[in-house]
Amino acid sequence: TEAYVWDATGALLQTHSPLNIDGRSWNYNPGTTDIEMIAYSPYGLYTMGLDGAGLLTGSDVITNSAVGSGLFPAYDFPRDQFYSFSSGNIVQVQTATGSWQTPITLDLASAGSPTLTYYFVGYDQARDVLITLDHTNDRALVHDLTGAYIGASQLPIGTPVNYFGGYTNGQLFIMGPQGVNSYGYDIFTPEPTTMSLLALGGLAVLRRRRRRA
Repeated sequence: TEAYVWDATGALLQTHSPLNIDGRSWNYNPGTTDIEMIAYSPYGLYTMGLDGAGLLTGSDVITNSAVGSGLFPAYDFPRDQFYSFSSGNIVQVQTATGSWQTPITLDLASAGSPTLTYYFVGYDQARDVLITLDHTNDRALVHDLTGAYIGASQLPIGTPVNYFGGYTNGQLFIMGPQGVNSYGYDIFTPEPTTMSLLALGGLAVLRRRRRRA
C-alpha cells in the first residue's frame, strides 16, 4: 500500500511507498500533536513517523495493539475514543486504551429508514455529532451521541457511490470513481441552530458547497 501527503491547496507533496501497514483511518491527536493511524493489519493504533516538514518517514510505532474499532473509525479527542459504523444502525465505541463502550444505536426511522453507506461514520468535534451517508437518497445524516436524529444535508444527485468517505475540519469527503478524485462537501453551510433542526422534525436540509481536489 501507499500513503500520500497533500498541502492545503491539494498539491501532492509526497508518495510514501511501501507503507507496510494496512491503514484504515488517520487522525491528528491534539494531546500528543501526533498523526495517528488505525490499521487492520497489523492490527492496532500507530503513531506515524514524520520529519520536520511533516512528511512520512516510515518510522511508525504501534502504541496499542488492542485498538481497532471497526475498519474506518473516527476520533473523538475530548473523550479520547473512536467511533465506527458496524452494521444496520449500530455505531461501535472504543476508547484509545482499547476498552469497548456501549454502542450507539442511531435512530434511522426518523431519517426515513435509509440503508447507510458501508463502514463510514464521521465525527464533528465542534458540534459533537456523528455523520453518516445515505447513498440511496444522496444525503449526509446527522445524529447526536445518544443516537437521536438531528437532520440531513442534501448532497448533489449522483454523489460517488463507494465507502471511502472521511470527515475532517467541518467537511465531508467522498472518494470519486476509481479513486481518482475526492469531493468535499460543507454540509453545515450555512450553520443552522439545533433548535431549528428539531423544529423541523429533524428533516432540515442544509445547504452544501462542493469542492474537488
